Amino acid sequence: MAIIECSSQYLSLKKQISQLDLPPTLQVNLHDPFHTLILDQQQLSLNFNAPEWQQILTTKHPLLKAVGTPTTILDACAGLGKDGFILANAGFEVTSTEENLLLYALLSQAVEHLETKLKWNVLHQKAQTLFSKPYFDVIYLDPMFMTSKKSKPKKNMQFIQSIASPTLFEDWESAYHATKKRLVIKHDHKLSPLTCLPKPSFSVSNAKKSRFDIYIKP
Repeated sequence: MAIIECSSQYLSLKKQISQLDLPPTLQVNLHDPFHTLILDQQQLSLNFNAPEWQQILTTKHPLLKAVGTPTTILDACAGLGKDGFILANAGFEVTSTEENLLLYALLSQAVEHLETKLKWNVLHQKAQTLFSKPYFDVIYLDPMFMTSKKSKPKKNMQFIQSIASPTLFEDWESAYHATKKRLVIKHDHKLSPLTCLPKPSFSVSNAKKSRFDIYIKP
């Protein structure tokens, strides 16, 4: 069982995490202002106020071209929140869903401690629970494990893969029908578009390593 240390206000979260199937060498520190995960001498925490995160905002990200000009966005596979961070800082109303409890704990706390308050809500649940009726102008999907076999994941992704089960997202058609205006799917640039959906309306390259396929609703 993972080693979990926490402040008194996180006792309930500690109990929930202790029931997860986690690497026995994983150390989880649940404290303010930022939780920390330590595994095999690697450390993972989230601080969106840090210079490396603020640096991301100095250039216009290709994702902004992919989503267009919506009002509301569902970031359906939140992970560590990079894309949600970019979208929320662009002024959009963003709802991010994350099923993994550890990732949700890191992300929700980092959003709570943002120095600049954004219209960004983080939920611990499957995105599919929000697919029952069209509410969001854009649904954005970045399935973290959907990469080509030759692609080597970055260090943060390797860390995530060691603590999160590689659950494949397969509800593409449901997501397409649930969005009001467009569905945006991030792919490894070597993968072909999904065959279960109409042909993408267009695609946007993302630094030659990945691309965004955009499906505009008729």
